[in-house]
Amino acid sequence: MTVDDIRDALRRDARYEEETTSEFIARLIRHKPFIEQYIKELRQAESDGDIGMYGSNGFYVLALLERIAELEADLGWMRAAHTLLANDEAFIGQPDGSVFFMEAGVKEGVPTLALNMNDTFEYACADCEPFSYSDAPMLLEISKSEGWPGLVRWASEQRKKRGEPHEPIAPVKRAMDKEA
Repeated sequence: MTVDDIRDALRRDARYEEETTSEFIARLIRHKPFIEQYIKELRQAESDGDIGMYGSNGFYVLALLERIAELEADLGWMRAAHTLLANDEAFIGQPDGSVFFMEAGVKEGVPTLALNMNDTFEYACADCEPFSYSDAPMLLEISKSEGWPGLVRWASEQRKKRGEPHEPIAPVKRAMDKEA
């Protein structure tokens, strides 16, 4: 499928008739397959020495599309992290695991994201499982498909890899079995 095929398919979309040209272009550059294919075609044209067929701005278009792809990747983890935070499945903390306060975060380092694991692996215990920004989309998918038990399983696997106690307490195991 070429860029032209994707563009034509998007034009056949029912919304196309109601959109201004600017709105269509904005939708087009948010369409991941279009961006990926356009970058692929521009890179091929560049390696073949034919990038001029994309106009005198071909190199600028390639750079712009590559930057758009990078920003979309960043937005992916940001959206996922925001959703996990909004659903109280995660919170923001310090790299050492302490609770994050804006003042402390600015002075002492980069905030980390962590899943809330209070009272999950120990009784009456404030606990969390830190995760990287790049893990956020995967954890959101786990949350959507498996819910809280899936997040507990993920945290348990991380703790097992580190050689830490990783078995949830009995009431948590029972609750997870009920939800399965």
